[in-house]
Amino acid sequence: MLTHTFTADALKTVSIGYLAAEFIKSANAQSYPLQVHSRFQHAVNLKRSDGYLLTLLSASHYANLADAIRLNLPASWDWREKTIGGEEIWMKNEVLHGAGWSIYSKGARCWQPDRATAHAHESLVSDAQHYYAILLHALTLFCTTHRIRSELSLFPRADSGQKQPEISLNVNAAILDQQIAQLIGFGRGLTPDGDDYLLGYIAALWRWRYTQKVAEHFTLLCRGLTNQLSRTNDISAHYLKRAVQGHFSEPICELIQALATKKNDVEVNSAALAVMQFGASSGADCLAGFLHGLRALKATQ
Repeated sequence: MLTHTFTADALKTVSIGYLAAEFIKSANAQSYPLQVHSRFQHAVNLKRSDGYLLTLLSASHYANLADAIRLNLPASWDWREKTIGGEEIWMKNEVLHGAGWSIYSKGARCWQPDRATAHAHESLVSDAQHYYAILLHALTLFCTTHRIRSELSLFPRADSGQKQPEISLNVNAAILDQQIAQLIGFGRGLTPDGDDYLLGYIAALWRWRYTQKVAEHFTLLCRGLTNQLSRTNDISAHYLKRAVQGHFSEPICELIQALATKKNDVEVNSAALAVMQFGASSGADCLAGFLHGLRALKATQ
């Protein structure tokens, strides 16, 4: 039987995502409890009745997320032993209280990325396209070295037997909805392969979402995706919903920024590697989707 210690461990906050910071400061956060939704050794997802998802992460294992608190956890800490599925986690005076632990986040460093939008005069075939070969090489090497197994074909025109993702920039809403339906919820893992691919695709287009040749497609993409979130699990749906709103993980934000600010090839490669560190295949799926987005931008010329 799972038991909790009676002495509360005060867990040290390393950083807090900007949306998590807003949530903790809100009046509603003090009134309604969160419940333990899913738990892993180094992470736990807490969900409120209105659907809000707050994630607690080990800072030594995970980068920042908009809706997450990163913690300096003891080496032996395991959320599967420290929490019970469905148990209530309360907040009082901006302090989270669990059974045997508490988190004081006031005054912690708040992570917030620069989410710059491309200027209207910028060419879609910009310096970002120069980096395509670098990102593709990074993905190829990573998948080979780590023997990544995805239910998707992560490379264009690859004869791998896996599903080949199809997302086209110049199609009508009905066809785009069909293409989304073929991906959302498809594959294995807490965040299925198809969902991670879609998230990467959205991230690649994000800076260009208001430009003439992308705006209509991006609007249809976000609308179609939002309408089909019920086809995947609630954790993955949360990340896709955030992506549509422009909220991505720290590694994805840094990759977008690296391309936008014309970082050197080594720095771009490092940013790509950071994206692929997440999950068993999630990061690779995401980068493959990002590359698909770059191909879509190039095809507009």
